[in-house]
Amino acid sequence: MNTKTQLFLALWIESRTRFTNQIENLISQDLLKKLENSPNSVGFLMRHIGEVELLFAKNVFGDSDIKISAKPSSKNVILDRFRSTEIIHKRVV
Repeated sequence: MNTKTQLFLALWIESRTRFTNQIENLISQDLLKKLENSPNSVGFLMRHIGEVELLFAKNVFGDSDIKISAKPSSKNVILDRFRSTEIIHKRVV
């Protein structure tokens, strides 16, 4: 039987796999794109998802070393932050 942590980790990995596969091919200019009539850009949505994942890892897995910033300073920081969640995965497993 799996522990709650194992179940949360499995759900987290599954929920981000498809998205992670997509971001590997993004370039900085892609972060500015929006759907028609949408106020949020791809970069804004990625930042939001990344911050939610970091908060999840911090609060659910108890990783007090995680520090998040409400607003990254550049587009590359957004990509780097999202890719850094692989480090969190390695810490939890």
